[in-house]
Amino acid sequence: MDQLLKMGLMALTGGAVAQAGRTAKRTATYIAGLAFAGVLATAAAGCGLAALWVWLVPEVGVIGAWLIVGAVFLLASAIVLLVTLQTHARHERIETPPAPALPSADELKQMVKGLEWPLVAAALAAGIFATRGRR
Repeated sequence: MDQLLKMGLMALTGGAVAQAGRTAKRTATYIAGLAFAGVLATAAAGCGLAALWVWLVPEVGVIGAWLIVGAVFLLASAIVLLVTLQTHARHERIETPPAPALPSADELKQMVKGLEWPLVAAALAAGIFATRGRR
């Protein structure tokens, strides 16, 4: 009977594990997308600054071009820093609700009282079905 209750608890928590897997996959996809967008934005900024450099050298000379392009980098980094700090300050930690408590062993015993044989049959059928393709 205790083995049956353990199997029932494992079946109850299986959905939570699957949900966590889906959430992790969604988060990983989000992070990969952000990283790719960051790489593309960096490349675009590099191309733009190279074009600015080529345009500025005949106008203000090499030293002036260095100073102006450096100022653009400094301004861009200051803007990114301010936006990041502002976004971080606005987003408070989201409190997730606690997971529902699983029933205790005594409560599970009361739930399955009189259903032992159908549960054993269901576990047997699930075991046969799960191992059917592995032979």
